Amino acid sequence: MPAVLLMALLAMQGSTPNRLAPEDLGRVYYLYLQGRQLEGANDLPGALDSLRQASTLLPGNAEIHSALAELYIGQGQLAE
Repeated sequence: MPAVLLMALLAMQGSTPNRLAPEDLGRVYYLYLQGRQLEGANDLPGALDSLRQASTLLPGNAEIHSALAELYIGQGQLAE
């Protein structure tokens, strides 16, 4: 899964008007993985924070939005 996400991030990179610097793309990947790890550790506020940061850096990424939606649904916050 991590390799697939990296490929998806790189694919999205090509379609964004303002390309991310490599270190920013690495930061997005780190934040996404951190969010998933925190979710697994049942630290939902921390997971949401990490995934929101990743979404801010790469707003059009469906994988990140999907992860956020899963957390919101799990918490019953469908309006978020």
